[in-house]
Amino acid sequence: RLQSIYKLSLVQEIDPYTTRFYVECNSGTYVRALARDLALHLGTFGYVQRLRRLHDGIFSLVDTFSLEKVLEISHKSNESLFIQSMKAVLDDIPA
Repeated sequence: RLQSIYKLSLVQEIDPYTTRFYVECNSGTYVRALARDLALHLGTFGYVQRLRRLHDGIFSLVDTFSLEKVLEISHKSNESLFIQSMKAVLDDIPA
């Protein structure tokens, strides 16, 4: 699968050796390889210290719950509030 970068932007220069980027890419993109290749192109070296996926398919970070929150509300709430149906999760996979 072809790797595609839709957006790459500098978010923050933390110190002379640490920089934070925002990347929008397709699911076939290796972000760690992108960091390595960008560093090589700039004549230096680099690696990914921390990687956080904000969105993937139907899943989004804003729709997630921490394990602590799930444990806190699980005895008070219906589990369907924070569990996706199998049909929703597998909707993009051909039968």
